[in-house]
Amino acid sequence: MLPRTTEQNEKIKDERREQILFNALKIFARRGLVATKISDIARVSGFSQGLIYHYFNSKVDIYEELVARAIDNSSEMLLNLEQLPLPPLEKITFIAETIVDIIINQEDAAYYFLLITQAAVTENSSDSMAAMADDSFAPFQVMLRIITEGQQQGIISQDSPQDLTIIFWATINGLALNKVIEGNQFPHIDSKIIARIFK
Repeated sequence: MLPRTTEQNEKIKDERREQILFNALKIFARRGLVATKISDIARVSGFSQGLIYHYFNSKVDIYEELVARAIDNSSEMLLNLEQLPLPPLEKITFIAETIVDIIINQEDAAYYFLLITQAAVTENSSDSMAAMADDSFAPFQVMLRIITEGQQQGIISQDSPQDLTIIFWATINGLALNKVIEGNQFPHIDSKIIARIFK
């Protein structure tokens, strides 16, 4: 048997790291940072605790990487969607459709939404976690800008734009929670219902 190449070793290393993160995401989203142990992540991943520590210094490192990834991905997606050449109400409809589709079809997406919410309300977090939690409001600000623009054009309800934004994200987080609970039994959701809130 030939020894593995450096490239093969790197591929295996990257795959193991992603496997650890994927399994840790589900555990953190369900149990939270405090109740999760490295031994839980190791058991679900099928690795020894020593191997987990080979890739990460602590469970906090794993948690922070997952939160950073979730915030970066959601912020980038929302900022890109904000630039679409669509009227505000159509933009909201498209954003709702996109997010609901991601929650339904990407296995880890719903867990990431829960993790962001959890990180935003977790007490006694580190300075870096507090900074990331502040960053998590970027999607909130994007939706607030779109709603405000639509109200200025007279095509979106004149209710409080902050309230409408909160309702939008509360609905999305509720869908993510239900997806985690129901798994493959999660029903098809007509995302256009979400946009009707704004008319």
